[in-house]
Amino acid sequence: MFIEIEEARALVEARSGLVLDAREALPFLFAHVPGATRLHWTELVDASSPVPGTQATAEETARRLGEAGIGRDDPVVIYGDPSKGVEDGRLAWAFHCAGKTDVRVLAGGLPRWTADGGPVERGPGRALAPRPFAPGEVPRVAVFKEEVLRAVRTGDAQVVDCRSTAEFEGRAPLTARRRGRIPGARHLPHASLLRRDGAPLAPEEVRDLAGRLGITPDRPVYCYCGIGARSAQAWLVLRAAGYDVRNYDGSWNEWSADLDLPIEVP
Repeated sequence: MFIEIEEARALVEARSGLVLDAREALPFLFAHVPGATRLHWTELVDASSPVPGTQATAEETARRLGEAGIGRDDPVVIYGDPSKGVEDGRLAWAFHCAGKTDVRVLAGGLPRWTADGGPVERGPGRALAPRPFAPGEVPRVAVFKEEVLRAVRTGDAQVVDCRSTAEFEGRAPLTARRRGRIPGARHLPHASLLRRDGAPLAPEEVRDLAGRLGITPDRPVYCYCGIGARSAQAWLVLRAAGYDVRNYDGSWNEWSADLDLPIEVP
């Protein structure tokens, strides 16, 4: 799931794969890894959905990846800036939703790359010609509200809230229909899974942290946040640590808007 600086540097120097910058356009123009192409996860969502951030279908995601110049078998390395956003995790999850699971994410992203002396360049970056991209077999990486509701009622999966403490406790400014959380959810903020330099915790550290919160590896883990981006970052780290984890991209925006669904208010 993750790639370290040394291996990424060798790949960049050999130009033996695609390097995707998952950040917004302005920081990319200012500095990016040489030869990188920019691709933001919002370019792969279902714009027709009433729920912000909903992932497009596997077929549509694959079509857009092909239009962006990404081939089905291309080696892909994704990086972002964990100190400012969660774009790399959400983009990696989107690839999995199209059945491409052999993507890797640069541990610590661009800040760690530059801290280690990695070169950067400015400008619009590398343009890629469109390529065919057929979706592959999609693994169980996504979960929908019906499955989350069943988990709330039966306990057959563990629901994990990856938002901030203020959001989890219902104290944050209202940005969705209701304040609160999904009943019974464990609180695991996405940032708690990262080291100070933005790299992920080691798998044994992840398992120790999750275990202290009552999150165990014997049942699936359903992660959610506000629009499925922070939870995708948590999905990435938990998956690398060996958990059967799925991302609920409808997240709190969808759940809180459905007044038939239960919520818990501290």
